[in-house]
Amino acid sequence: MRREKALISNELRDSAAAEVVSFILILAAVAAGIGISAAVILPEMEKTAEITHSSELQDSIFSLKTALDKQWLLDFPGTYGSLLLPSENTALHLKPGAEISFRHTDGNKTANLLHLSTLPAYIHMENREIVLEGGAVFLENRSVLPHTAGDSNTVLLCFSGEETTLLANTPVAVSYFYLDAETYTNLSSIQVSKTPYLKYWEEELRGTKNLTLLSYHLALEAVP
Repeated sequence: MRREKALISNELRDSAAAEVVSFILILAAVAAGIGISAAVILPEMEKTAEITHSSELQDSIFSLKTALDKQWLLDFPGTYGSLLLPSENTALHLKPGAEISFRHTDGNKTANLLHLSTLPAYIHMENREIVLEGGAVFLENRSVLPHTAGDSNTVLLCFSGEETTLLANTPVAVSYFYLDAETYTNLSSIQVSKTPYLKYWEEELRGTKNLTLLSYHLALEAVP
């Protein structure tokens, strides 16, 4: 009888031990799955989200350039507009850009181009600064959209207002106000400085004889 009880007790212990071992193996498998997900799947999802955000931000800067060009082409000084940038986890910097100086029919002129830079804070991909300066758009220090220029006239967007830096975790509203336009003729001695895109502007402005400067006031505001 005692022997039978001992056998039963051993069987129960073995069964319990087997269940415990099975449970531990299941936990280990779940932990391994979570580890693989954290190491592979989640970073890929985050990278995909960053790529999507970069594309959306770039498209928004393109849209802002188009909106500014459309405004001076179709409207008059004094008109106003706004546009929303998907700028989560992005540093935005609005400031005077390239400084250009030249001689013209009535004297000398110096002006600063409009400069708006956006630098997303990415974790899984290289940060890519997108910049609107003077009407041209730059990505990673190369021009991806040119400023407006025709056979007889070049048009540049100039800065007017306060330098602003904004670290945004939400979308940002960009308000733009078209102040005025002034055309200069018979240009000579054109000089460009204070810009990382010096080579682009020197090449594009070389030989320019007529230049229209459009004055814009831009403002940045985070949207809750």
